[in-house]
Amino acid sequence: MPNIKSAKKRVKQTEKRAMRNKAIKTFIRHLRRNTSVVLNEKSLDEAAAQLKLNEFKKQIDRAWAKGVLARNTSSRIKSSMELCFKKIYNS
Repeated sequence: MPNIKSAKKRVKQTEKRAMRNKAIKTFIRHLRRNTSVVLNEKSLDEAAAQLKLNEFKKQIDRAWAKGVLARNTSSRIKSSMELCFKKIYNS
């Protein structure tokens, strides 16, 4: 355990950020799974699927902006979901 006051504060901040990052990553993982299920069911028309995809990309961008996801990671996730959407709705 740290003895210096600023080091104690740093430990608290690190724990708080780690919890926030874990929650966001879990949310992204569930959102990714749900979005891919919805797109693969093809139960939505193209416009509704596009809205769902846009909401997904918005959340990924938000996670990137907060520093939870790296730039290339967020780009790769969005790209793979776009590819899934194009395979289903543009064929």
